[in-house]
Amino acid sequence: MHISASPDPAKVLIIDDEIGPRESLRMLLKPSYQVHTAENVETGLQLLQEKRPDTIVMDIRMPGMNGIDGLRKIREIDPHLSVIMFTGFGALETAQEALRLGANDYINKPFDAVQMREVIGRNVERTRLQRQSEVTGRELHELNERLRNELAQKERLASLGQASAEFVHDLSNPLTIVWGYVQILAKKLEQSGDGNGDRNASSPRELHIIEQNVRLCRELLTMWQSYGRVGASKPKPVSMSSIVQDVSRSVTGMASQNGVQLDCEIAEEE
Repeated sequence: MHISASPDPAKVLIIDDEIGPRESLRMLLKPSYQVHTAENVETGLQLLQEKRPDTIVMDIRMPGMNGIDGLRKIREIDPHLSVIMFTGFGALETAQEALRLGANDYINKPFDAVQMREVIGRNVERTRLQRQSEVTGRELHELNERLRNELAQKERLASLGQASAEFVHDLSNPLTIVWGYVQILAKKLEQSGDGNGDRNASSPRELHIIEQNVRLCRELLTMWQSYGRVGASKPKPVSMSSIVQDVSRSVTGMASQNGVQLDCEIAEEE
């Protein structure tokens, strides 16, 4: 039988320079929460970053940095953390100012235990929901990015059908040239047995042409394989005159063998 572990208890940070209210509140909340206390705002801000509480209960009137200044600092660190202001008699106007500055609630001193538990429970839940919403939002954003990448990949793969046909066509040209020159060399090798060694003088050139076209086939295959990958290398400029010259040299031998004169004029590239 699987028993799921209970979630960690929520954390509450109490910031109050008066030890009486601070300790009373700590004892009240201790059975249900992890409670941390600070006697001034500076210590409270340090605990905020170390403990990451779910709710802060902070007195408004304190020596040094008061609760209003502390609230501003807290909002700079965590804009979504629930902050409950602790107010003494006659500080209602200051508490309302705190609400305008981003406090989530306020409670008067001396506090009612039932009301305090209710207010803290509500604000703890609010913080946790807010944080969960942030996590879910990030996950949705990441998922959306992944889906967009997947769709881009699917579109690339879908276009591979057309690309495959074009690739086969592109690959057939150099392969035809290679096959033609292989036949020429085979015929020369056959004739070499008749003592006509001078016929093999052009063989190195023909072998070079074969190597060129085999290399071209290899490059075409590499380009085709990279086409379906996301992030494939960007197209690079090529020299059309160089391509035409290579093609012309490749087919000149076969043209001569068949009594065809091949003329090629290439304008200089700008």
